[in-house]
Amino acid sequence: MTEVRCYWDAVRCWLWLVAVATLVAAVGAWAPSRTLTPIYRATATLLINQAQNNSGISNINDIMTSERLERTYGELMKKRPVID
Repeated sequence: MTEVRCYWDAVRCWLWLVAVATLVAAVGAWAPSRTLTPIYRATATLLINQAQNNSGISNINDIMTSERLERTYGELMKKRPVID
């Protein structure tokens, strides 16, 4: 029982140092963050679909449009809101 009492006395003796160190660290982190200007950033992806040819015959523009649309959908699938 005396060992426990000895440890408790040591902890109680240095408790003020732990409290002061915590307070200094908190103020040291708060002060610089208070003076920084907040920076906001946003990104957007605009998807514009081109009208398809209804004649049933594919031309090079239809193929290129389909490839671009496929690439855009692939990139959209990697964005954060879709992943979440």
